[in-house]
Amino acid sequence: MTYGEAQQPNSGLSGLSIVIRGTRNPPRRLGSAVPLQAILLVPELRRLDKRPRLGSRQEPEFNVRYQKMKFTAIDFETANSSRSSACAVGLSLVEDGKIVARVHQLIRPNPLDFDPVNVSIHGITEADVADAPSFAELWPHLVQKVQGPLVAHNASFDMSVLRHVLDESGIPYPAADYFCTCVIAKLTWPEHPTYRLNDLARALDIRFRHHDAAEDARACALIALSACKIHRVRSLYDLQDVCGLRVGSLYVGGYVTCGGPRKRRARRA
Repeated sequence: MTYGEAQQPNSGLSGLSIVIRGTRNPPRRLGSAVPLQAILLVPELRRLDKRPRLGSRQEPEFNVRYQKMKFTAIDFETANSSRSSACAVGLSLVEDGKIVARVHQLIRPNPLDFDPVNVSIHGITEADVADAPSFAELWPHLVQKVQGPLVAHNASFDMSVLRHVLDESGIPYPAADYFCTCVIAKLTWPEHPTYRLNDLARALDIRFRHHDAAEDARACALIALSACKIHRVRSLYDLQDVCGLRVGSLYVGGYVTCGGPRKRRARRA
């Protein structure tokens, strides 16, 4: 069995890379309840017990079909503390429970103001984005890559960046639902001490380069898939009924945040 990655044309955009992942031959069933292709492409999933506990090595005893599991994980890096200073974006496209494509794109923010603190985190400099498109130039190409709802880790940040760069570019918000894997992780593994992306990835044995937009998006996608397997759901939307997740959304002129179950207020006697 062999599988790999194929580089796709960059559609004329500087710094844009798309990676397609797949298998050269159809997989055989080896008696596992988990689809073999999911094991090959998302090895982190087979290490999770069906109970809400991180770090388990026991094989799941149930079968989850992924026909409805389609979403796009997204991550932004910013040049400075301004949410409108996006300097990189990463996407991981998921179909049928597998990451089928990855996108990484540098963005030229306006103004070109890179804070040394931000540079020390993600390593992107003014020189790196000199020939990159602005967000307004990138958006028509980027939005064509998105499929299904958006998923981000700490979505309050990434969705805020998206709203700010759309506002700065004079582009109306798209109609899109979104999910936050930080919220999903809190509802799935309530006993875990921290829900930072790198800590969750370490607990799930997901290896990635933190603060690389495409790598962060990939880790986010794998965390979402892991949580769905724990809850035995076929779609992120099913988490609404299973654990009380509230789906976020963007729409022309506004947005609704993603969150956990609303706390009931105690009634006064």
